[in-house]
Amino acid sequence: MLVLSLFLICIVTAVIFARTIIVKIPTSPFLLKLVVTGLFVKELSSLPPMPPPSEVFRQHIMDAIPESVTNIKADRPSIIGGYTYTLRFNISRADLDSIIKSRPFQRVWNVKYENGCLDWAWDTWQGFSLGGWNITVYGSRRAPRWFRAELWDSPEAYAFVKVGDRVNTQIDEYQPKVYVRTDIQVLIYNEKAGEAYFIVSSF
Repeated sequence: MLVLSLFLICIVTAVIFARTIIVKIPTSPFLLKLVVTGLFVKELSSLPPMPPPSEVFRQHIMDAIPESVTNIKADRPSIIGGYTYTLRFNISRADLDSIIKSRPFQRVWNVKYENGCLDWAWDTWQGFSLGGWNITVYGSRRAPRWFRAELWDSPEAYAFVKVGDRVNTQIDEYQPKVYVRTDIQVLIYNEKAGEAYFIVSSF
């Protein structure tokens, strides 16, 4: 074991030395990147596997999946520091209404998904947004092929945001920032297609 450890140390030292000579960069930044990458890979390998789509639906939308809900697709864009799940599924209007009534959803307006971010307004005045909000859904990674929220023009949507103990409220950007648990849920519906997106995020 001692011989193997010494061998590995020699290899790492040789790689660092060669990199320093060839690329002519200081050793410490390269070593730091190596350590950070190793820690990141270790963190990713210890993350729990993503549950099946039906289980994600039960955990985050409704425990008893409504009869009309079919073709459930789910993804987990983020899990470090909290989690974000995206779902797409077919659903009837009646079952959609039961989901809306199951939590303090508020109707939102001017919903737009662009460049991995979802924006909406809590209210409008003559079409202009009042009290906007946005969340990053797919920032650093590509969305799956079935997640095409940008194709839905001005869809019907509902949102629920809880910052600490405050629900569906705005945070004044001039107030001191206090890092508290933020839970966000957004339900987007295309009645013509009978399809819905559900985004849940907790950080």
